[in-house]
This record gives sequence, structure tokens and C-alpha cells, in this order.
Amino acid sequence: MACFTALDGQARGLKADGDTRTINQLMADTLVERLTGQTRAADVAAEIGLLMRPETLFTDEDTAAVLAGYGPIPPGIARNITGHTKVWVRRLFTRPAGGEDQPGGGEQIIGRDPRRRRFDGPLGDLIRAVDQHCQRPWCDHHIDDIDHRTPYTDGGTTTTADGDAYCRRSHTTKHLPGFTIRREDIGTGTHQLVWTTPTAHTYTSRRPPPLGHGPHVATPKTPPGTSVAERRLQRRIGTHTSTRTTHTTTQTSARTTGHLRQ
Repeated sequence: MACFTALDGQARGLKADGDTRTINQLMADTLVERLTGQTRAADVAAEIGLLMRPETLFTDEDTAAVLAGYGPIPPGIARNITGHTKVWVRRLFTRPAGGEDQPGGGEQIIGRDPRRRRFDGPLGDLIRAVDQHCQRPWCDHHIDDIDHRTPYTDGGTTTTADGDAYCRRSHTTKHLPGFTIRREDIGTGTHQLVWTTPTAHTYTSRRPPPLGHGPHVATPKTPPGTSVAERRLQRRIGTHTSTRTTHTTTQTSARTTGHLRQ
């Protein structure tokens, strides 16, 4: 109630000063301004996704665009949206859905442009899961940032092959003058990072195994591929066999004892 009263009072004050917006609009805009710290609600950035053909964006082609979360929209409206806002263009690569021999069957997306700068979403989660900790040699601090090995401004791509996880201190260190980092393949499908310091010393680090290095490699108790049902059946068979063996031994012992008495 206190929040509503404060917003209502602010809105009515602005209305009395001649603002043409309605009371509800003024209350909503005031709430956004106070939550975001912006001086105007219209200054708050929002990202929307528009999917369209290059010809629709750059020419007057009349193929409909797709607004994320809504659906198809007329090409004119799509061009109007892109013409009055800040725009980032990200390419999506397609191929005929029916293969190269059947181009009339529509299209399917097969990849996207890796030029997006930030390692966010599933890509960032994957790199964090693979690297596990900071990738600077002798640093096992938790991950704060993911950075391009080849600087983004020099053509680095936002991919798992060019992204490494670092703590905040190591991330700052790698950008200091004199430090260089390169990737070196060491066979068996693995690689290591080679850090060269301003004094020309080199140090290496490798991504850890999925379950970490540990003091030793543990042997799984259950052979790979054995299902839960198979393991339960094996336990039941083992218990039944053990019971029969004990029972047979008891009977044999009793018979032997009786024979000696005769």
C-alpha cells in the first residue's frame, strides 16, 4: 500500500503540472524509472528478436518477418522497428529442408554466426562445466569470467574452441602488456594453453577431466552398460545361491554325524 500511495502521489503531481499521460501511465513509468535508475522509462533498454531474410531487411522484399514470442509480422513493420532502434545483426545459416536436391521444401536453420561477443546462455554453461576452474596455470579459483583466447577485436569467435574460463584476477592479468596465450595440441584430441609472460617464461595448463584429477582414477563398481534391473537380478541370484550352499552344507554335516554314531 505504501508503494502504491507513493506512486499515485507522484503521478498526480506530474498530472497537475500538465503531463498528458494518464495516471496509470504515469504510475507505471515512475515505477520503471525508480527500479532502473533511469531518468525516463523510455531510456530503459529492451531486447527483442526479429527473424527475417536479408532481402526483407535491406530491400523492399515482402516476405514476412517473425517477432520472437509473437509470430509473423508484416515486413514493413519489421523494417520500421529496425530503423528506429539500436540493432545488432546476427546471421543464421540455413539450407533446404529437403536437401540440396529438393530446394522447394522450405529451409532449416543449421547454425548461427559466432560473432556474438558474450559467452552467455548454454554456451557459457558448457565452458564452465568443461573448464571447472580458472585456466591460468596453477590457479584453481572459481570461475568469474569467460574470455576469448584470440581477442574479439582481432577476429576471435564466440565458440567453445576460443573461450576460456578465468577468475577475475587472471582475466585482468592476461590483458597486461607482455602476456600472450596460445593453444597447443598435444594429441589424443586434447590441447593445453601456453602462457608466455613478459620475461619470456612459458607455463602450461590443461582442462581437467570431467570428474577432476583426484588422487587416483577410481574403477567403477558397476561395469558400464549394466542396467539397474540386471544388477538387482544379479544380487538376487547371489543371495539365493549363498542360501542353498549353506543349507546343503548343514545337511551333509548332519548325515555325516549320524553315520559316525552308527
